[in-house]
Parts: sequence; C-alpha cells; structure tokens
Amino acid sequence: MKKKLYFLWKLSWLRTLVQIFFFIAIGYFMAQYVQTQWDQISHNPPQVNWSILLVAQLGIMISMGIQPFGTWLIIKNLNGTLSKPQVWQAFFIGQVAKYLPGSVWSLPSRGFLYNQRGLDSKRSIETVIWETGLAVVAATLVGILTIPLFTNSVYLPLIFLEIGGFSTIFLGSSILLRRTKINLWLRNRIPFSTSLLNIYPHLPIWIMLKALAFYIVQWLLMGISFIGILIALEAPLSLSEAIQVIGLFPCVWAVGLLIIITPGGIGIREALITIALSDIVNDPLPLYVAIIMRLCWLIAEVVNITISSILYAQEKRLQGFQIDPTIIS
Repeated sequence: MKKKLYFLWKLSWLRTLVQIFFFIAIGYFMAQYVQTQWDQISHNPPQVNWSILLVAQLGIMISMGIQPFGTWLIIKNLNGTLSKPQVWQAFFIGQVAKYLPGSVWSLPSRGFLYNQRGLDSKRSIETVIWETGLAVVAATLVGILTIPLFTNSVYLPLIFLEIGGFSTIFLGSSILLRRTKINLWLRNRIPFSTSLLNIYPHLPIWIMLKALAFYIVQWLLMGISFIGILIALEAPLSLSEAIQVIGLFPCVWAVGLLIIITPGGIGIREALITIALSDIVNDPLPLYVAIIMRLCWLIAEVVNITISSILYAQEKRLQGFQIDPTIIS
C-alpha cells in the first residue's frame, strides 16, 4: 500500500493537483480568518497612522524573513544540502498550514516539505525539533522583558513556568546528553532510552548558539515592530513601557505555540496581548492592537511565501540552464 501511494505521489500531475487543492483550502481558511478578525473592529475602526503602520508591517516582514536562515544553518550542519530559497519557501508554506482546521499542521508540514526538497526523513524531523525549540528559547529570553506587564495577572506564573520550563529542559537536555557518561547511564538504566537517544538530534554547541542568535535578533525586531503598531494607533507609551512591550509578542507567541498542540494557540496569543496591554492603554485599544498584529503577521506570511517562491522558481530555472561540464570536455 505504501509503495502504491509513493508511486502515485511521483506522478507530477497528481502532485500539482494536490498542491492546487492545498493552496485553495489554505486561501479559503485564511480569508475566513481575516474576515473574523476584521469583523471584531470594523464596527468601530480605530484611528490609524498608516505611515507608521506601514513601517511596522515592513519590520514584521523582515523579522519573519530572518527566521528560516536559522533553519538553513541547522540543516547545513546536519549535513543537509538544501539551498536558502528551498528552505525559505518550505518554511513559509509549512507555516500557513496552521490555518487549516485543527491548527496543528505547521510543524509536520514543514518536516514534509523539507523531505520533499531532498532532506531525508530523520534530518527533516531533527530540523523541525531544533528550529522550533530554539525559536521558543529565543522568544522566552526576549519575553523576559515583558514580565512587568503581567505582574498584576494570575497568568504570570503559568506563562513563565510553561515557556521557561520548556526552554530549560530543551537546552539542558541538549547539553547534558552530549556527555558520554550520562548517555551511557541512560542507555543502561532505561530500556527504551536507546531508541530515543538514537534519533535525538545533536548539534554542535557553537552552531546551536549561532542559530539561537538569529532567532533572538528576529524576536527583538518583531518586538520593536509591535511597538510600531501601538504608536500607529496613537497609544501613549513611556520608554519603560515600550521596552516591556518589546518582549510581549515573542512571549505570547511561545505560549501559543506550546499550547497549540491542543488547538487554540492563535486565540491564546490575542487574549494574552489584550490582558497585558490593558494596564497601560485604555480599552478597546488592546484588542485592536492584538487583531492588527495578527493581520500584519498574516500579510507578512503571504509576502514571504511570494518572495521565497519567486526566488525558488528562479533558482530552479537557473539550474535548468546549467551546462554539464563533461559535455564541454
């Protein structure tokens, strides 16, 4: 049965048909999502400084575009051979799969697309683990800035217990399992650990830190762009409040990602943004900021998919024009 399915997938016309249906479905659910978001603010639209909002949108697009370079670095050091356009396009197409019902399709979609681009299954899984884990760790580190915004909220301990606990376990296990003694002890004492350790992704520490730096820069730029949305909506912010807001979206993004295993991460992010901002700006501005941020995020995804697809198509076209050197010789 598996061989038959593989044979069918090798048919180019069938792959094209599946891809067309996939993008139609994604487009439909994204349109529904935009409509739902817009309906919440259309009855009383906020005053917007469109020039500042456009700059913020540009910052979000650039910030989002940085993230796949960390992924490319991970793939390169897992002995993968995917080019930057291949990784960039696969990453963003996989990202928008979350708009399908269930909201959990982004991670498996990225792994599948890396595999389709030529990365073997094991390394595809390892790449998704590393890129997701390091992105959450970076978001947690930047998110520390936003702790004062949640000091009056009952959610503060839960938020940082969740993302801080994940980050500590992820980084701690990544470092400790490199030690031969610990590795051997686990293999000898825990029966099923051998199979798990054999598939556990290992990455040199300096590469891990280098990729982590990409994600930290990305989240800092995302946080600064988020401030731009507040300024565009004429929210009065002091310097200390602006610094705290830088960490807000990375923080709630990490929370939403970890909760998304039980669908609802996107709604969780908006709720936490609204709660955090309610102490520094008046209603209904926190809700407007959360919704506009989501719409800007979606636009950035679409733009990055478009640009990466153009670059990927250009790369394939240039590869098609390459002349085999053996013919010349």
